Amino acid sequence: MPSELVKIGYVLKRFPRLSETFILNELLELERLGAALQIYSMVDPAVIEPDGVRHALLRELATPVTYLPRKPALKGLVIKRGQFNQGAFAEEAWKIKTAAFLQAAAVANLAAAQGVTHLHAHFATDAATVAMLASRLTGLAFSFTAHAKDIFHQQVDRALLRQKIQEARFVVTVSEFNRQYLVDFAGAEFAPKIVRLYNGINLERFKPDPQSHREPDLILSVGRLEEKKGFGRLLEACRTLQAAGRSFRCLIVGEGPEREALQRQISALDLAERVVLNGALPQEQLIETMKRATVFVLPCVTSATGDQDGLPTVL
Repeated sequence: MPSELVKIGYVLKRFPRLSETFILNELLELERLGAALQIYSMVDPAVIEPDGVRHALLRELATPVTYLPRKPALKGLVIKRGQFNQGAFAEEAWKIKTAAFLQAAAVANLAAAQGVTHLHAHFATDAATVAMLASRLTGLAFSFTAHAKDIFHQQVDRALLRQKIQEARFVVTVSEFNRQYLVDFAGAEFAPKIVRLYNGINLERFKPDPQSHREPDLILSVGRLEEKKGFGRLLEACRTLQAAGRSFRCLIVGEGPEREALQRQISALDLAERVVLNGALPQEQLIETMKRATVFVLPCVTSATGDQDGLPTVL
């Protein structure tokens, strides 16, 4: 098929998402290369995070975005059933085991109308499921990018993941470790279609600035506040520095479910004067913050659930 006829439909769980700059970077680069794109987002961030932080870079994205019917709306559908020989029919809530089937039907319908020729999902869980089901409905090929939690977490449906790998035209993952893990998991016969593609960043945006003033005692760490990012371990290291009499400040940029636990740990280790949980920042502000720091730390670990980073990406 001539390249000018190719149109890629991106199936995403939630777009945009502050912590997933790698997806935005990928879309912008594809636009720069002249690719025709369409985005299908399963969740509308404006509904669940109306005041959420957004990257200024998002304003450069020209690709149309379609937000699929929300899960609560799908699960609130009503059916009517009964028997004519009993003379009565009654309405009842339609108990849908998973909204993925209906969202996949929406993607299939939209993709056909919009001239999409290939579907690609980011993350091997919900988005890849919708892409696979939409592929079955339309006959369009699909692919997906596997990252970390979506393949390592103990709650991942292994049988379903294997089925997605089998049906996908190709599978992208973000590190050689991940690629080998998926090959070992799915079987050597699938190795040719499991490819490694590192997350990239725009080096024009992230480059040393000789005019910037580094603050000699500033340690910077960035990431979602969750167990696998290892911030608890970073706080222990800060306590060691403090006990050794070293002068330092530590700024942790990010938001997430571990905030309260980390704040308690900061208090317990007597680090309130040294460590600040800054909250999330858009990329343009993070770049300026990085220019001030002398040390950058990313202390990732494997969580109790088996979750771990494939290729830690926080920029």
